[in-house]
Amino acid sequence: MAIEVAPKAKIQAPFWSIAVLVIAVILGLILAGSYFYFQAKQADLEEELKFTASEKALRSEIAEKESDLALYSDKIGTFKVLLDKHMKVGNVFGLVQDICLPTVWFSTFDFQAKQNQIKVSGEADGFITIGQQVLLLKENDFFKKVSLSELSMGEEGGVSFSLLLTVDPQVYGE
Repeated sequence: MAIEVAPKAKIQAPFWSIAVLVIAVILGLILAGSYFYFQAKQADLEEELKFTASEKALRSEIAEKESDLALYSDKIGTFKVLLDKHMKVGNVFGLVQDICLPTVWFSTFDFQAKQNQIKVSGEADGFITIGQQVLLLKENDFFKKVSLSELSMGEEGGVSFSLLLTVDPQVYGE
């Protein structure tokens, strides 16, 4: 006895169900792709938001520091005005020291910057030395006028003298 299997007729799915299945698969793929795309886009936007927030914090910090610096800037500006008006009177001492002869020494030194005058008194070993000192002072371009006064013999054999020097204001420069 042989068993014969009768071929069954294939069940044909209706066309509309296949179309719906294809559309559902396509929509599922689109939905899955959109999900991953928007997840990546969301991560990028969150990173950009963090950067923007840190940038805003940095800008507020910079603005705060600039306001602090503005206070110092005003103080520096005031100091600069004072420094520009400051006369460098220390140059006068070096100038007189460079011109002074070794045998002449000054006992008093009165410097009046506003009048551009120096009053000095001192002693030298002789009249010739005082004459040479006065000539050196007159030859220097930084002294406009040199006046010798109160010339007298000292107690120990030297010669006492007083000088009035008028200084050129360029001495106060660099």
